[in-house]
Amino acid sequence: MSPTLRAATLIAIVALAATGCNRSGRAQAASLCQDLRNLRATVSFLEAPSAGATVGHVRGDIEKLDSTIGAVDGSDTIPDAMGKALSDARDDYQDVLHGIGDDDPFSEVAAQAAGPARRLGGAFDAVVQHLACDRTPSV
Repeated sequence: MSPTLRAATLIAIVALAATGCNRSGRAQAASLCQDLRNLRATVSFLEAPSAGATVGHVRGDIEKLDSTIGAVDGSDTIPDAMGKALSDARDDYQDVLHGIGDDDPFSEVAAQAAGPARRLGGAFDAVVQHLACDRTPSV
């Protein structure tokens, strides 16, 4: 094989690999965006639970975020610090509810949960903005 043909083959292989990685990153971002869109109402509720909400309802909605937060943490398309901010906010919110019964009114812990709830919403929005989910078509 001539050196020119060898170089052309190497360039083609590198270009194909880069294209595959880029396509993979776009597919991962599109999948995450779909999950994030599906969770938007959940996060909005967690930022400001309704007056009659119970701790169990809030706890259940926090748990709905787990798989998506895990996907964000494991994603190469999202900076580690951004994923950590999201998971830390979720963990802090869960910590506020620790030891409180599911049937207890959320209003009893609303003041303590306000900070983690705002951080959770802000971290969620930062991931959505980073992935440009508002400009990414639904899958």
